[in-house]
Amino acid sequence: MTRQIYRQSAYGFVLLSSLFILACSPFNDEDYFEPEKTNSYALDSYQGDTGFQLDSSYSIDNTLFQEIKLESNDGKTTTNIVGIYVGDVNKININKVIVYCHDKSKNIDYYWPRIKLLAKTGLEDFGIFIIDYRGYGKSDGKPDEHGLYADINTAIVWLEEQGLTGDRLIMYGFGLGSAVAIELTESPRSLTPAKIILEAPIASFESLIQDTTLQSTPPSYISELEFNNIDKIKNITQPLMWLHGTEDKVYNIDTQGQILYDQHPGTENFAFRVEGANHNTVPQNFISGLDGYVNNVLAFISND
Repeated sequence: MTRQIYRQSAYGFVLLSSLFILACSPFNDEDYFEPEKTNSYALDSYQGDTGFQLDSSYSIDNTLFQEIKLESNDGKTTTNIVGIYVGDVNKININKVIVYCHDKSKNIDYYWPRIKLLAKTGLEDFGIFIIDYRGYGKSDGKPDEHGLYADINTAIVWLEEQGLTGDRLIMYGFGLGSAVAIELTESPRSLTPAKIILEAPIASFESLIQDTTLQSTPPSYISELEFNNIDKIKNITQPLMWLHGTEDKVYNIDTQGQILYDQHPGTENFAFRVEGANHNTVPQNFISGLDGYVNNVLAFISND
């Protein structure tokens, strides 16, 4: 009896201590996002660490990409956002297009090598559109969950105006961007995507908290963020390609990506647990390296 009371008291102490720490260290939702502002994109001249380097064979001719400025409305405010379209804009009405939803850090400059890598799939047949969410890069405003969804949907609407149809739209979500790709595939505001690629995705904001605190802390104690991918993906039947590094210390492969992948009900599922890769090195550590990554992505998006 005494031991049981002691256990209950110890549990209560841990719980109260956790809540006290949370109360004394309020979490600002904006702190989760890590944007880097800029007045102009450096792209190939970017001096920051991008995770990996590409040689000159991956260069993109200046005539094959252009900056696109759009107005995004989240239902409350209109925000100017900026992105870069890679490919021939005049072929959007016939080409397939990858909408790349980047992770929570930096801006387009940081992800530019990844875009150049995807361009190896062939810009004659494919286009790539990457948007800086509000508050990132040259985009105005401050980032928030629903704003991210609105910003990428604005990009999709622009593509639709250029002639894109849903059967040629592929969503690519990296890290935090997985939440945007899943949201707009599960609940499309405009075009319904044909396929979805998730690299190092998160299952939910709640699961991230549990990974961090090692406790089942209700997310509402910490943040209004949800990013509830684990429930949304149950309603997605489009073909899914999942890539995740086994050494990812940012979003754990087993408590985030694998659980998410296992909940996908579709019949066309392609999983790549990339041995030795961390959060930023999936392409390099892929089977057969960068060429293996490009060839597998190409096979996935080309197969109709």
